[in-house]
Amino acid sequence: METPKARFQQAEKDVSWLADVTANSIFSRATDAALLQMQSEVVGQEQPDAMRGYYRMEGAQLFIKSLMNIAEKKITKTAANPDRPLNLNHKV
Repeated sequence: METPKARFQQAEKDVSWLADVTANSIFSRATDAALLQMQSEVVGQEQPDAMRGYYRMEGAQLFIKSLMNIAEKKITKTAANPDRPLNLNHKV
């Protein structure tokens, strides 16, 4: 079964677009401002509930992290080439 991330990454154009957007400093400033705004709203409630506010902020941060990482490709490890030494040749 394919993950939602794998399904998203099938559209190369979308992956490229999202990678460009999330790498932009405007996106970073906007997400920072949105989190700060959300935090001020949580703190500014008449009867703030600390645990509920914590989980709201934690959820928002996890969402932003997922959004920023959805376009990242998994790096696959390759086996070492037995014909190529792993260390430098110290006999020179």
